[in-house]
Amino acid sequence: MEPEIDAYLDEVKRKLDCGVPPQEVLDAIVKRSLRDAKDIEYTALLRHFFSFASTDPECAELIDEWYCTLTHEFAKLIRAVNPKFGTADSMHVAALLIAMADGLAMHPGAGHSKHAHTREFDERYISTVNCIVQGGAFGVREE
Repeated sequence: MEPEIDAYLDEVKRKLDCGVPPQEVLDAIVKRSLRDAKDIEYTALLRHFFSFASTDPECAELIDEWYCTLTHEFAKLIRAVNPKFGTADSMHVAALLIAMADGLAMHPGAGHSKHAHTREFDERYISTVNCIVQGGAFGVREE
């Protein structure tokens, strides 16, 4: 799992550092989270890896480091997309977006369901993320 995690973090950092407009980086990350949630092999690997973290200190430490780095990188991206967010709010929004993406990947049948409620889900997810990052649903406090 470590190579997957490192590749994902490197992709985020590379996009942020190469001058791609922040909204485009956010859009790419959101679309990737939807693709990952629909990837049966990826979600199986993720579930398997997280199950080890409860008993294996090395896995638990890797996950902690990953989330810390990911949250900080997302917070930077969120502030770049919406400069009204201060440090604390951008960290909160980053944690919320990460939890949403993790929920998609952990949700049984995510992306594979034929149920009516999953129609147009991708568009709803993307618009919800953008609403939160723009400060609509989460609120923006000036620091």
